Amino acid sequence: MKRIMMLLVAGTLLVPAFVHAQVVRDTIPENDGFGRSITPFAIQSIPEATSGFRVPVNTITAYGNHFNQWDDIYCTSYNPPGAYHPGVDLNSAGSCDDDRGTDILAVANGRVVYVDVSDWGGMVIQHNWKGETWYSQYGHINSPLVAVGDNVTKGQHIAEMSDVGTTCVHLHWEIREADHPNPTVGDYWTCSVLRSSTSVANYYEDPEAFVASHGSYSDYRATKTGQSTSVTPWLPAGSAYTLWVDYRNDGATTWKNSGSVSGGYVELRSVDGGCSLYDSFCAYDAATWINRQGIGPALQASVPTGGTARFQFVARAANATGECVQWVAPWASGQCMDGWGGVNFTIRTDATPPDPFTASVTPSTNNVNSYSFSWSASSDGNSGLKGYYWSVNGGGETFTTSTTLPTGAYATVQGTNTFNVRAVDNAGAAGNSTSAAPVYFTLTSSPCPGREIPHTCVPSTTCYPA
Repeated sequence: MKRIMMLLVAGTLLVPAFVHAQVVRDTIPENDGFGRSITPFAIQSIPEATSGFRVPVNTITAYGNHFNQWDDIYCTSYNPPGAYHPGVDLNSAGSCDDDRGTDILAVANGRVVYVDVSDWGGMVIQHNWKGETWYSQYGHINSPLVAVGDNVTKGQHIAEMSDVGTTCVHLHWEIREADHPNPTVGDYWTCSVLRSSTSVANYYEDPEAFVASHGSYSDYRATKTGQSTSVTPWLPAGSAYTLWVDYRNDGATTWKNSGSVSGGYVELRSVDGGCSLYDSFCAYDAATWINRQGIGPALQASVPTGGTARFQFVARAANATGECVQWVAPWASGQCMDGWGGVNFTIRTDATPPDPFTASVTPSTNNVNSYSFSWSASSDGNSGLKGYYWSVNGGGETFTTSTTLPTGAYATVQGTNTFNVRAVDNAGAAGNSTSAAPVYFTLTSSPCPGREIPHTCVPSTTCYPA
């Protein structure tokens, strides 16, 4: 296995000229070991393999070793000799050397991370497929047409079939998983790993089966990065409540909040749990939604790859008490985006007023303005009881969480006075309350001795201000 020797001198990275293999690393040291920071190198981003995978030659006429096939020509220092083949050997035409120079093609969009045609390892390309990292390796090749750091496209001519490191021209082709012990080194061949069929199956994929199961997909991808809440407070029936969800654009197309579908227009839509369009009757708000399936576009006019879009919308609470679940998803080009994340909101409605209760006054008749009030407790099984509002003779309401009022001068007129109290819940709807029956109490004297207004047209219970 070749390794790159690197020297760091006065902040400069030196690569010895005698090293043949080209290898790209995704991580760069943050300092040089002496506490001095190193500016990271810019590494070209890996294009998404949205067009899926293919085989690396146009025609296959014969096979050598198949995937995970035991062959005793390998690891001959072991007893017994042999190893399990981690890839598949392909031939394109004729006998042993007839297919020399056959075009080798990139199996998918990706970035070249290893090139060394001085031995059998050949080339490795890293791929990003639906957020998953994979590596394709091409062994025994010659005449490379790309270099480390180059981005390639599916089907691009990258090298030619040869016999480097073998006795007969063919292509050794591997698909390596992200957890492979050393996926970016083309000539990785460790007998302790390859002598285990389980290890081969764990670190590698059967290339042809992999191609069959990793096809094309949309270049629209989204990852949820946040949402306002997953469950709303208990809301008054029919009331509006603003919600939002943030998605990061992980695809290759810039999102737009206006224009045509082909121009990158993206919107949030009402869906079911399987991300199929759903004609919502749950949180639909006719004033703000496009329709029962289309909720609305992002707040941002343009969201590039890596950027975050906020989709904000108004939900409408139902008219009956209960909960409803509104699923949403970013939608583009007639389909739910990959990676939508199964986002939903639970909208809770409390349309049931608090439980009934009764109130009383002590005393009911008095010639001194001195009364106290009490009432039985109410409750609310949904949003919970907020408290009580009380008033006398239709005056302004006063809020309390207690079920008693201390002794005080509550009468405002001589004669009959009326005390009212109502219970309210946490949903906060003005009409969502339960009132106790009015309580009447009588004051036989003036409510304001010495401050009555002395006028025949004004009742004697009308008082000057205190």
